[in-house]
Amino acid sequence: MNALRMSHRGEDETHAIHGTVSDWKYNIIFHRLALNGMTPESSQPLFYPARMDVAPTIYLQCNGEIYNHRELAEKYEIVCDSDSDCEIIMHLYRKIGFCKTLKELRGVFAITLIDLEHQRVCIGRDPYGVRGLELYWRDGMIAASSELKALIDLEDGLDVFKPIHEFPAGKYCEINLQCPELKFKEYFSHEPVSISSEPEVLLMDKCSVLFQKAVSMRLMCDRKTKDGKVSIGAFLSGGFDSSVVAALAIRDLVDMRTFSIGFKGSPDLIAARKVAKHIGSDHYECIVTPAEMLSIIPAVVKQLETYDTTTIRAGAFMYRLSQYVYDEHPDIAVLLSGEGADEASGSYKYMEYAPNDKAFHIECHRLLQELMWYDARRGDRCTAGHNREIRVPFLDRDFLETYLSVPPCLKRQKGIEKYFLREMVARMKMENGKSLLPTEIIWRRKEAMSDGVSVQDDSWFGIIQKYTRSHDPDSELSDLQLEKDWYMSLYLSYYAGCKHIIPRYWVPKWIDTEDPSARLLPSYDTKKM
Repeated sequence: MNALRMSHRGEDETHAIHGTVSDWKYNIIFHRLALNGMTPESSQPLFYPARMDVAPTIYLQCNGEIYNHRELAEKYEIVCDSDSDCEIIMHLYRKIGFCKTLKELRGVFAITLIDLEHQRVCIGRDPYGVRGLELYWRDGMIAASSELKALIDLEDGLDVFKPIHEFPAGKYCEINLQCPELKFKEYFSHEPVSISSEPEVLLMDKCSVLFQKAVSMRLMCDRKTKDGKVSIGAFLSGGFDSSVVAALAIRDLVDMRTFSIGFKGSPDLIAARKVAKHIGSDHYECIVTPAEMLSIIPAVVKQLETYDTTTIRAGAFMYRLSQYVYDEHPDIAVLLSGEGADEASGSYKYMEYAPNDKAFHIECHRLLQELMWYDARRGDRCTAGHNREIRVPFLDRDFLETYLSVPPCLKRQKGIEKYFLREMVARMKMENGKSLLPTEIIWRRKEAMSDGVSVQDDSWFGIIQKYTRSHDPDSELSDLQLEKDWYMSLYLSYYAGCKHIIPRYWVPKWIDTEDPSARLLPSYDTKKM
């Protein structure tokens, strides 16, 4: 296991612990980006008891944030030894067990806990896979890592299949080292929730309160910028999702930096400027060229650990923007983002073709369940790849529990996707009484990230396909297939034997298309860009 290949995820500290329990050797390595608990006692791996004169019986490492750690400490009368938000996990485990602990947590996490006393290893992942977690299991060896690249060399010479798997979101395993067996158990259900019969206004009030709380919770950060402010910024595309997150965050923080990216003259850059001016953020733009973006695709594939078409198209811009923040704004460590809103809202363009409300409702849940292979993977790998942390309020567990119960007919009204959320935000105000966002932003049509950063006459997917075609002009393959083949060849050059980790390409349902770009759908209207 080559954990140094993940040092980009946490450049503040690296700590390693090695030991033996029974006949098992264990190695724990943690690269830390310090955000909460800035003292040495908060460094990971954490251990219990936290005393130098007693050998630890529990080791914990958690890549994540536990937003309700103080509430849990009060509820279970727990006194923590550090300011780490993750320490609560060890104490809850001792009191109520691993499964109940995971059910209590509100946040995002990839957890590995080693219980030396009971010779047990516990591993768990947050409900929607916001934090990366890969698992290796073979012949008496267990290895868990936030990224695939740390595990790839555990199997030399196996180019067909390597025993590495995506750890399923919302599940956990408890491995008895005396009789090791890998069995995933569910602590969080992805089954479709019941559709609510409550009045629209009541549902909207509930969702409004829960979402504003979700944003506020994600402003938890002890790290400071060079001028003494909280080390939090926000991605701002100018689309509805990122805009409402940024607006609510700045309402609490008062001052915040926002960041956008695109080709010169792209719709996202123009819209983001309007939002930044309205909410009063300190706004920065990363203007890129097609040649620059094409040149980084090999690095994007390697960092995102995927060959999926739409993930790479969008990921290239998030990767570059994260790199920009790392280089030009190194004191900003946390980046707020709008991932999850489209899945929960059914706002992808192809959802217009859903045959009925039930199919629409089920599809929203499926999209959320599969986020760990697509947008959640993109967000985690792009930001962590540049020593930054992404936070995604739309994937708040309590908010989604209510929002997913909203009837599909309320989510898409008058031909407008995300109608329910847009109407909800239209009622919100800034502290000075003005609207939370400009009206044209609240009702701006959804534009996929890889489409909004480019212009209609020279779309990003078209640029990529012209590039791949230029390298094989006589090929009888389609432009899309040439693009996919490029990604696959790059992926397998880095991760031979790991094709199975991404189970399928992200493609729209209910229509006859293999390309994920909404611009190619029959109902796409270029006049509304």
